[in-house]
Amino acid sequence: CGNYEKTAAGMKTFISANPLHPFVWSAYMTLSRSSTFLKKTDEALSAAEKAVQTGRTEAEKHEALLLSAGIMADAGLYDKALKSLRPYIAQKSEFGYECKYRSAEILLQQGNPAAADTYFSELAALTDKKAALLAEESAYRRAELAYSAQDFVKSAELFEWYTKHFADGKFYYAAIYFSADCLARIGEETRAILRYEQITDSSAETSYRYGAEKNLVALYEKSGDYGSALAMAERMVSEYGKQLIEKQKVKAYYGIMERQLRRYFTIAQKAEGKTGEALIETLECRLDNLVYRLGIANSIRMARQLV
Repeated sequence: CGNYEKTAAGMKTFISANPLHPFVWSAYMTLSRSSTFLKKTDEALSAAEKAVQTGRTEAEKHEALLLSAGIMADAGLYDKALKSLRPYIAQKSEFGYECKYRSAEILLQQGNPAAADTYFSELAALTDKKAALLAEESAYRRAELAYSAQDFVKSAELFEWYTKHFADGKFYYAAIYFSADCLARIGEETRAILRYEQITDSSAETSYRYGAEKNLVALYEKSGDYGSALAMAERMVSEYGKQLIEKQKVKAYYGIMERQLRRYFTIAQKAEGKTGEALIETLECRLDNLVYRLGIANSIRMARQLV
């Protein structure tokens, strides 16, 4: 909190002394963000609005406008936030699409999922390359909304739509998993099995594999296919038994506890590339391991005592 207060005070001093400086827009933006962290909403909003006025380029004005709308929404000023974005949502530009997406999110905060879904639907249908990322996000958000509302028929259709249109999307396996879940909930067990099998038969690294295998065992049993249920259960025991042994080896080698390993795994999941490789890189960069690798200590345990 102290750092944000110092930053805000510094920006105010800079703006006061240099109102026409080329960096005054950056100062207003920093002041606005610092004030937001300090929960000084009026000050944050005022600074953001000044940033809109002092922006030297369209990009700077747009960034400040989105910041301003976000501050309003977080303060519960939903109508005011939506009004500030409304003049731009019809624009067929990257900024216009962003304003429409932000408006949909604000409508959700306001408790109006139907209106939000209308915007998400329009964005999901876009073929403009400038809207590719938002189109994908919007398609998945539509399915999520239906799932949250427990409209599993609609949700299954929307997750299926996502997988057909975004085969390389970042939510691809999540969409397959939840489409299968929806199908199982509405009694479409055979289709659900086929969808889960898309995950289990894939060689891709996905956190949905275990859930898919577990649910397949239950669906196989329910359908009377006890042979497949037993085979999948044995596969899980073999696969996850090996993983458990490897995990124990990693914990023992690096001298870390379960909680620490989970934290490093979370960090590795956010890194680029394969999660397993990122996890080992993270563990190798621990200070005690570096001391051991440099030969300063004879073991990691001794290195930990030194550091």
